[in-house]
Amino acid sequence: MDIIFSTVSSSLNIRKLTTVNGNACYEIETTNESEECPIRHVFTSESTTFIAIKHDDAIRIFNLKQNGVFPDDFKQHVEKIRGILYEFFFNPTIAMDAHVELWHEINDNSHSFAIIRPTIVECKKLVRLTNAKIIIRALNDDLQESCPDFHLNIDYITSFPANSTVSLYYDVRLNAYFEPPIVLCLFTGNDCVSSVKINVYDSVLTIDSNTNTLYQGARVQ
Repeated sequence: MDIIFSTVSSSLNIRKLTTVNGNACYEIETTNESEECPIRHVFTSESTTFIAIKHDDAIRIFNLKQNGVFPDDFKQHVEKIRGILYEFFFNPTIAMDAHVELWHEINDNSHSFAIIRPTIVECKKLVRLTNAKIIIRALNDDLQESCPDFHLNIDYITSFPANSTVSLYYDVRLNAYFEPPIVLCLFTGNDCVSSVKINVYDSVLTIDSNTNTLYQGARVQ
């Protein structure tokens, strides 16, 4: 069980997709055939510089800002918490509440370092939204006549416009793998003031909706 200061490569690639609500969304892709989910997604604070993930029975640490750069003081910090990192990533008997407590403890540091919690997410192929977007374009044509400052958008949150703000029923948890939700939004500029999040679990569809308090009760003529 090693701690490896890694660089992004063709076999394990990390790329930034967008920024939503001040948090950066990254796609983590591996070509390892033994991986259940070769593509994972994670939100982390825009200020996060280093992340640690479990991969191939090792703890791999990446610099999101400068690929492969690891200052000595940061390496010393990692060495200092080596035992805690092993406990978090490799102790199969650790209780859930203790696991979450360690996650918070390690992420509370002055090195802009976050460990990514390996939460269980289903490996689902993303649905093509081509037909839905055609309908949204038609709705936007009608909306522009009466409300030119607003437009509708439907997409996975991982593909939302860069630096957008989105009013959600509940925010996507930071520093943990998540399944990208489909979100229908009413935008003004780069601000989604009202959202409908679509969830599908075991063939059951549920909807969460939220509207910015500044726009609650407002009427679109």
